[in-house]
Amino acid sequence: MHLHKFFDFCINNLHQYAAQVQEQQGEGVDWRIKEAIMNLIGNIAHLIIQENQLKEMIEGIISYHVLPEMQSSEPFLRMRAIWLYGEFQYLGFADQTHIHQVMDSMYKCLYDQELPVKVYAATTIYKLLKNSEAAQTFLRPGLKDILQVYLKLLSEIESDELVTALEKIVSFYKEDIEPFALLLSSQLVDSYQRLIQVNAIDDGGDSAMASMGCVTALGRIIRSCKSNKEILAKLEKIVYPVIVHSFTLEGDGTLEEASDCLSLLLYYGGRNNLHGPAVS
Repeated sequence: MHLHKFFDFCINNLHQYAAQVQEQQGEGVDWRIKEAIMNLIGNIAHLIIQENQLKEMIEGIISYHVLPEMQSSEPFLRMRAIWLYGEFQYLGFADQTHIHQVMDSMYKCLYDQELPVKVYAATTIYKLLKNSEAAQTFLRPGLKDILQVYLKLLSEIESDELVTALEKIVSFYKEDIEPFALLLSSQLVDSYQRLIQVNAIDDGGDSAMASMGCVTALGRIIRSCKSNKEILAKLEKIVYPVIVHSFTLEGDGTLEEASDCLSLLLYYGGRNNLHGPAVS
């Protein structure tokens, strides 16, 4: 009962805001009101999805009120709209046109002028991919550009969420990753080597989790290239420093993931030992 009343309160405020924008043609309307309402709705998304009546209503509501804000002139509204769709990742969008529009807008936000908006898009887009084959199919033609965005972002900032997002993207498109395997792997190794320099205690273990994500992603890439021995041979040299470090006391946090990489390289590479640079 309380959930329904609170939901109605949020939706009524969205309608009032939309009416005010139309009456005033956007002039003098406080965008923070809508940002706050979207924040409220996102924070009860898990409850809305559990209520059939509300679940049936919410897709149309966010399609009308939230989707347009991904192209808002206000960066905070763009960020909040992206975030809110991520909170409804388990909704199971029924309208294929809607999900295509969402993915198109999310893709465009990857190239936003504001770095926080780009990061929000990059760390949210995979959440919508994992439950929608339609979304995966829609984005497949832009995979090369999407991966380039991730590589650029990873070179600019340290983020365990970005690493996790890239790992998931690789898993969704494992059959399409091979042409980008070497570049992706090099960037992941660079990220790993930066992350292991961070004191895990100081950042609450985020760097340790991110470094684990890097090695997991490397394993997925190796597996996706299992039938191409030429690429596997090149991947050996790229991944070698990560595997070596993981077998030391300082790197044992990624030992399991590195062991998986080693096994894959040896098995699919058809060799008895790993070929890499000499270890000093």
